[in-house]
Amino acid sequence: MNVPIAACLALLAALCSAGPISSQVGERPVGTAADEEAIRRAVERFWSAFEAKDLDLLVSLFTTDAVIMIPGHPAIEGLESIRKHYEPAFSGEWAWNVNMSSDIKRVVITDGWAFCYVHYTGVSEVGDKEIAANSKALRIYQQQLDGEWKLAYDIFNRDSSPP
Repeated sequence: MNVPIAACLALLAALCSAGPISSQVGERPVGTAADEEAIRRAVERFWSAFEAKDLDLLVSLFTTDAVIMIPGHPAIEGLESIRKHYEPAFSGEWAWNVNMSSDIKRVVITDGWAFCYVHYTGVSEVGDKEIAANSKALRIYQQQLDGEWKLAYDIFNRDSSPP
């Protein structure tokens, strides 16, 4: 079927003039300084919960349909799968402890979504060995109707392969 170029341009113009598509949590304006600060606090809360081994708090920081993408592993989808993924770390089954600090490089917020590019540096203790645990991540947060920002996608990779 040969569609005239004028018809394609008209469709494109109509789509562009329709405005953004609403997200499931409603229309949101471009982020404010308060939103950016909330995202920075959310990044800090994640590591605080992890270091305190507070599994319930950690899981509560994710949206119900959150996805974690870890190098070399299938995606971890949904709160129950996220809880199962972290349980061994919090129960002591994983033979390591982590001490991380984060350096947020960029936060972009628009329409109820926040894209956070962050570097993590630190040390993992595996048995009696300390291993550099440097990585970078794209964390995508979704603002909930109550204004809280929750982690919807956590995508990261390490600066080097684990030993």
